[in-house]
Amino acid sequence: MGCDIHTVVEIKKENAWVGLEECPKEFESRNYALFAFLAGVRNSFNTKGFEPKGFPDDMSEKSKKEFEDDSDLHSKSYLTLKELNESDKTDAYAHKCRIVRAFWEKFKELGGQLPDGMEVEDDFKVDSIIDALRLAYCPEVIVKWQPSEEEIKEFTLYQGIEALKEIARQNNIENYDDLRIVFCFDN
Repeated sequence: MGCDIHTVVEIKKENAWVGLEECPKEFESRNYALFAFLAGVRNSFNTKGFEPKGFPDDMSEKSKKEFEDDSDLHSKSYLTLKELNESDKTDAYAHKCRIVRAFWEKFKELGGQLPDGMEVEDDFKVDSIIDALRLAYCPEVIVKWQPSEEEIKEFTLYQGIEALKEIARQNNIENYDDLRIVFCFDN
């Protein structure tokens, strides 16, 4: 079963949050790497990001209406553009590949070395019973490396943050704390 995101972009006007009709496509489409970063949802590669913090008490009327039937919704949260922009995204932007632990051990035993810039993670979060069973049956490690600056621009997270910055510009918002996304997920 798939997981989808539901998002409302809000801006602060005269000390109240107002929901916008527009929302960057990056925060409306299914992208599990993005979900993992935003709220630890579908986190199969141990992306370090944010944990859900619930809906804000002061959310806009548009958000209240959007999320009023929340019986099937989970991992409710919100993040300001400032939080998104200033967060450490190196793990979210990293290229990652799972390899079988037995192969990795043999590779090291035979003198194999990873190229500069590549590293192995072998302590990662198990997000589901399926992950736990798979790892018990066939233990793995994750090899990761950082992309170039040009490659980073292709990531959904990067494009979504840039789209939010454009919304801020269009609405004359200079303080990135005055623009946020309110979001949750369904299965």
